[in-house]
Amino acid sequence: SRVNEVHNPPYTLIGTGLKIGVWDEGAVDDRHQDFGDRVTLIEPGESINHATHVSGTIAGSGLGDSSARGMAPEALIYSADFYGDVPQEMADAAETHGLVVANNSWGRVVTSDNNYLYGLYESESREFDAVVRQTGLLLVKSAGNDRDDQDSTLFNGEYYDCIPTWGNAKNVITVGAVEDDGTMSAFSSW
Repeated sequence: SRVNEVHNPPYTLIGTGLKIGVWDEGAVDDRHQDFGDRVTLIEPGESINHATHVSGTIAGSGLGDSSARGMAPEALIYSADFYGDVPQEMADAAETHGLVVANNSWGRVVTSDNNYLYGLYESESREFDAVVRQTGLLLVKSAGNDRDDQDSTLFNGEYYDCIPTWGNAKNVITVGAVEDDGTMSAFSSW
């Protein structure tokens, strides 16, 4: 993530005490060596690799591999699953646990049968916007991995307009993927 410069003096931005929520298909592995005792399971359950990987990108200490140090290696992770009313869960967690950032790196599955979801601002998009307005929670959302699915709009030889619903909320930060050289990845929605 190339944040090494801000980890070091004079900035020393390492997320000390920052409370970050991670909503995913299952729980973050709270026994992983890179987290120590910094994971709280809001909704205990079976740990899954994706939630653990995402949390490592956010707050891994780099203990196992210093090159894999997270963006905020001293932040606290609050883990919940994505089943149920996630916008309400996020609002409740912001109030109950004092979360200031939440990550939501999953979204709707889009196929040629429902590709109208690309670019759509709908009721759940509004719900995520409302959570941000009501709580001040900084919500980070994945752009999705649909660009190479070819269900989106072809323009000038590239597929565009392939960020589904929740990534189109107005008050969230939507993040796509790039390659090591800074070019857009073949799969990341945009």
